[in-house]
Amino acid sequence: MKRFSLTVVLILAMTSLIFGQAPKGKIKFKETVHNFGKIKEEAGSVTHKFVFKNNGKTPIVINHVQSSCGCTTPQWSKTPILPGKQGFIEATYNPAYRPGPFSKAITVMSTAETSRVVLRITGDVTPRPRTIEDDYPRLLGKIRMRTNYIPLYTLKSEEVKTDTIVYVNVSNSDVSVNFNHIPNHMTIKRVPEVVKKGEKGKLIFTYDPKKKNDWGAVRDNITFRFDGDRNTHMLIITANIKEDFSSLSKKDLANAPKIVFNNVVYNFGEKKQGEKIEYAFEFENTGKKNLIIRKVRATCGCTAVSPSEKVIKPGQKSSLKAIFNTSGKRGNQNKSIYVTTNSPSNPVVTLRFKGKVNPKDQI
Repeated sequence: MKRFSLTVVLILAMTSLIFGQAPKGKIKFKETVHNFGKIKEEAGSVTHKFVFKNNGKTPIVINHVQSSCGCTTPQWSKTPILPGKQGFIEATYNPAYRPGPFSKAITVMSTAETSRVVLRITGDVTPRPRTIEDDYPRLLGKIRMRTNYIPLYTLKSEEVKTDTIVYVNVSNSDVSVNFNHIPNHMTIKRVPEVVKKGEKGKLIFTYDPKKKNDWGAVRDNITFRFDGDRNTHMLIITANIKEDFSSLSKKDLANAPKIVFNNVVYNFGEKKQGEKIEYAFEFENTGKKNLIIRKVRATCGCTAVSPSEKVIKPGQKSSLKAIFNTSGKRGNQNKSIYVTTNSPSNPVVTLRFKGKVNPKDQI
C-alpha cells in the first residue's frame, strides 16, 4: 500500500514538473491603444478590432475579457490561437448619453506567457443637438413643459412666493392655456395669452400661504384645457407651510405656548388583520399662552380625531384620539400622525403607531 501511494505521488510530481516547464504561447498585439478621435453621439456605437499574434510555440486560449464599464462591449477569439496564427479582441463603445472625452480599459486574461494585457480605447464624443423633447420632456396635449410638478418647498406663513413655468407650443396652431379653476390663494398670469406655433409661453403664478389657510404639507391640483379640446391636463403645486417664529423675542419665546405629549409612540404589540386599534395621545400646554391646534394630518391609513377644543389654555390637558385600521395590513407597522401647532419649540409633533399585524389565519 505504501509503495502504491509513493508511485502516485511520483507520477503527480513528474506531471506537474513537465507541464510547469512547458513553454507558453506569446501574445503580441499590433497596438494596445486605439483613439477613435471625434465621434458623434447620434451616429451610434463605434467598434475597433485589436489584432494579436501568437509568437510562442503552444496555443493560446483567451480565458476572459473584461471592460471597465458597461458602455464597452468586448468580443474575442473563442478558439485556441495556434503558434504563428492571429486572434482578435473587438471593443464596441456606445456613446449614447455620454458626451465628452472617454478612456476605457479592456483587460484580457489568457494562457499566454503574459497572462494579463490591458487594452485601451479613447475618443471624444460630440453631443447630439438637443431637441424640444430633451429640454421639455413633459407633453401635456398641445404644449411641452420641463415638468408639470412644481415644488415650492418650505414656505413661511407670511411669505408670498412667485414662480414661472415655461412651456412650448408644439401643436400646429395657436394655443391658449385656459384654467378650469384657480384657487383663491393663487394667481396665474399667461404671458402671452396666446402662444403661436413653435413659440414659448410663460405661466407666472403667485402663491399666498396666508390665504391658503392651511399648514404643513399641502398640494393643489390645477386643471387646464385648450380651446376646442375636451381633454384636461394638470399642474401639481406643493408646499410645506410653516409658521414664522423668527421675529419672536426671548421674552416672547419664554411666554409662548408649549405642547408636551405624555407619549409620542404607541406600541400595540401584535394584532390580527381587521382589528381597529384606538389610542388617545395625551398632551398638556405647559406654556404661558393659549396653544392652538392648527392641523392634524395622518398619512398612514389612520384616522386622527382632533381634540374637541382647538384652543388649549396654559396648564390645560387634552388628548388626541387616533384609530388605526389593520385591514389590508400585514407585518411590522410604523405609521405616523403629524400635529401642527403654534408652539415655537415644537411646531410639528410626530406621533407614531408601532406593532405587528398578523394574517387572520395565523395563530
